[in-house]
Amino acid sequence: MKISSRGLEIIQHFEGWSASVYKCQSGYITQGWGSCYDNRGLPISPHADDIDKVTGESYLRYACRHVEEAITRLVLTRAQLTQGMFDASCSLAYNIGTGAFARSTIRQRLARGDYYGAADIWWQFRRGGGRILPGLVRRRAAEKELFLSDG
Repeated sequence: MKISSRGLEIIQHFEGWSASVYKCQSGYITQGWGSCYDNRGLPISPHADDIDKVTGESYLRYACRHVEEAITRLVLTRAQLTQGMFDASCSLAYNIGTGAFARSTIRQRLARGDYYGAADIWWQFRRGGGRILPGLVRRRAAEKELFLSDG
């Protein structure tokens, strides 16, 4: 499966755009729509030049390929997902990282086909830098809504 435009829109909306390098609330060096890596898989340098939205989209799409592959390996080999479930899972994994997603109870429940059980604990990933962040609360709610949609 591939992330749809709805999934990309959620990521872009909640990550926000920055042509310049910045440190996110969790302390990671990012650029574009929350990308920690460029389109070659190299970490964003704290001294990187500003980028345009075309470059930012290439960073986003590179990261999404990595996320899609992880979700395919970790979930789709064991259970089926609707497009909405896949998109929401991609947005979550993009935000928390594929390692954290792999270790998560959400991933375990999805792999068992316990979709409602996964949706019920989606809210758990609302912290950044040890604090509950209002933006993450809103993002998790939007992802859960997409997850439970037919799309």
